[in-house]
Amino acid sequence: MTTSYGAERQIAQTILAQITTNTIMCLGVPRQSIRVLPETIVQDEKNGHLGGVSFRFTNCPKVNSGTVEVTLRVSDTYHVVIKNRNGTVKLDQFDVYAEDLGGPDGVIEQVTG
Repeated sequence: MTTSYGAERQIAQTILAQITTNTIMCLGVPRQSIRVLPETIVQDEKNGHLGGVSFRFTNCPKVNSGTVEVTLRVSDTYHVVIKNRNGTVKLDQFDVYAEDLGGPDGVIEQVTG
């Protein structure tokens, strides 16, 4: 299945909405750091995704600054990768549901503080 850039952009916008504006603001995400991730086509589900979003954050107690990458899996769950500014992986979690992304109890805020 191949998605168009418009579909990839819609996936990124949906992910950002599910993370919530409050989480994005608390992380100190510069608007210009938000990137649409293109679809990757790979035979096995662990390595391919339908699109996603990545962004830098600058204002977090536990990790200070780094990057977040959220991609939509074929299984309709997300793969979340959070790295600190040195590139050390702080979270690499598959099978994250939309309701578990943002907010105070979401995986992103739990890792970043």
